[in-house]
Amino acid sequence: MAKSFTEFSVKERLDLLYRLLTFIKTHPKLTVKEIRERFAKNNDLTEYASDVVTRILDLSDFIDVVYKGFPARPYYELTPEGEKIILRGRFTVADFKLEWARRRIVRKIRVKVRVLRIQVKNFVFEMNENWGYKIKVITPIEWKHGWQVDIWGKEYSVKHRAIILLQTLEIARNYFAGYRFVNYRELGDLGEELMKRHLEQGRELVVWRTMKFDPEDRITVTRLGQLNDRLEWEVDFSNFSHSLPETLDLDLLEDLASSKNYSVL
Repeated sequence: MAKSFTEFSVKERLDLLYRLLTFIKTHPKLTVKEIRERFAKNNDLTEYASDVVTRILDLSDFIDVVYKGFPARPYYELTPEGEKIILRGRFTVADFKLEWARRRIVRKIRVKVRVLRIQVKNFVFEMNENWGYKIKVITPIEWKHGWQVDIWGKEYSVKHRAIILLQTLEIARNYFAGYRFVNYRELGDLGEELMKRHLEQGRELVVWRTMKFDPEDRITVTRLGQLNDRLEWEVDFSNFSHSLPETLDLDLLEDLASSKNYSVL
């Protein structure tokens, strides 16, 4: 079974980083995507783990992304610092100047299944490594935000926030679920009421429309129940499994969430 980065020891992680550096050096004709995919396959890694390794090398300035050909395509190239490591024949933890990179390398092996809980304002999102393309969302019983709830209901509002989280944390690419613009005039009396509210708040739009994500409703939202003054929901992204990672690197997501000033519970 493909392994995540957290399953390797510190020594193994350093060796993995060096192997990727040499793989890039010896395969200059492979694109960025091909490097990641082949390295993952050759080393029995999840694609997400392969992304973590390339991210560490890239942010630590051992490799650069360059564009070649026409139309231009992205390739990795070693920087002078990367070439020095090749000459030495190994990595050490001290080679990585970024604190984030060092933390990722020396962090203890993750042996327990844990749940990552991220709070964005008054919404909490729960996910685990083997997420099955589903995340849990805990919301207030009532909330007000723009016009999502008025137009498409609470289920859509929960879905919309979950989509934005996946895109923000780079679990999914932007607009992976698609979108379409809905003209307020399509909404009849409700559209007229929403336009009126905008004008009362001094927000006259150039085009009276709103964006709806997942226009074909391929992402499902299920209400699980209520706990005290909170509602629990499950958002299922299974229909987009082809464009989402099979497993999640919770350590990386925790770092990204913290960098966005989200609360990690």
